[in-house]
Amino acid sequence: MDAQSKKSSFKRFWWILLIIIILIGGCLIVSQLSGKDEPNEKNKKPFEQNQQDINTNEKKDFDKDSDKGGNFPECPNDLAGILTAPFIDPEEIGAIGPLGWVSPPGHTGATDHNSYYIPCGDPVRGYAPADGWITGVNREYIDLKNTGTYELIGTNLTFTVCKNVVLDFSIYETISESIEQVIADALKDPKACTEGITKLGKEGARKYCRVETNISIKAGEFIGIVKQEPGRCGTFEDWAHDYRQLSSAITNPELKFYTHNGNMKYAICLFDMYTGELKNKYYNLFGLYDDYYGLFTKRTGEPLCGTQHQEVIGSIQGTWYIGDTEELAIIHGDIDHTQGMISSAGTVTGPKIFSFSPAHSGTINREPSEVSTDGQVYCYNLTIYRVGDPAGKMLIQLIDNNHLKAEYQRGACKTTDQFNQPVTLDR
Repeated sequence: MDAQSKKSSFKRFWWILLIIIILIGGCLIVSQLSGKDEPNEKNKKPFEQNQQDINTNEKKDFDKDSDKGGNFPECPNDLAGILTAPFIDPEEIGAIGPLGWVSPPGHTGATDHNSYYIPCGDPVRGYAPADGWITGVNREYIDLKNTGTYELIGTNLTFTVCKNVVLDFSIYETISESIEQVIADALKDPKACTEGITKLGKEGARKYCRVETNISIKAGEFIGIVKQEPGRCGTFEDWAHDYRQLSSAITNPELKFYTHNGNMKYAICLFDMYTGELKNKYYNLFGLYDDYYGLFTKRTGEPLCGTQHQEVIGSIQGTWYIGDTEELAIIHGDIDHTQGMISSAGTVTGPKIFSFSPAHSGTINREPSEVSTDGQVYCYNLTIYRVGDPAGKMLIQLIDNNHLKAEYQRGACKTTDQFNQPVTLDR
């Protein structure tokens, strides 16, 4: 091939040679960059490696699927003394409502949690009652005008003390900055909240959010400010559950009162987990505070912390249902345990709370635990709870262990009283 032909061939195929050169050069560059920009475990920065270790340990050490079990330390058999710090300073509390209080229709049967009266004044601070973990956060928001803009109502916290012993505190106005940051990050999950739910009996759309957390916290550490409401000032409630065993006071765990109330059968008195002077200070607050008169009425009867377990099989004492709804509770008072109390959700009458003075003979005002399936109709002279004004009468007959008839009527009891249109309830 002469020189002229070689020159002509180069002009036609020079671009192929150029592409080959570019490809080889590119491969060399990528190889060098890969060696520098993808560090192994030895050349990671200390912060990067430590952060990965933290994340790995967090997944390994905690079971986020449960705020009861998880990999928390085992609880002692005797829980007395496991709480070491006040969750609210006793000096800030006017009264603690004992377990077993009622407020129909939402709480027709005896409740498994304490409620608090906190006098108006400076903001009340809440603290961790022991070393433990905040393992759950519930938040409720409201959109009063249905504009799509929700305002925070408050925050409820789940506090795990040890494996299977769990406390719930409600409700905080604001949360400490360190805890708030963890909550805010968790709420970024779009599945954390449910919107557009309207709560029965209240106006406005509501949004509910629930997130699982594992925030380690020390006894006495600041948690947040207790919520204050117009007319009630500080409002607060607590729940305490020991999921290791059923309460010994339960007569039959298959009753609707237990199967329809979730964790009721595991509820315990939070204050029995304290000891010494701090326990005594809380115990002295069980009762009712009348802010109008400035009077405190101390609870009578044991246990002083109160009890929700008032179901007596073979009698009318306990909580009665229509379908799946609590409609009637025939129990004893949460403040004066010697007094009888009838809580009605609205079908038999009400929603109202009545009192009566139990008798141990006859068919009028008979002690509820003594009323049996004897075929007789018993009558109760009712007075308005905590007021004392006469409020008619209620006729009750126990049909069998799980069914009764009840009817509200005007006037006072007579030994000849009979049903007109009774309501049948079951348990």
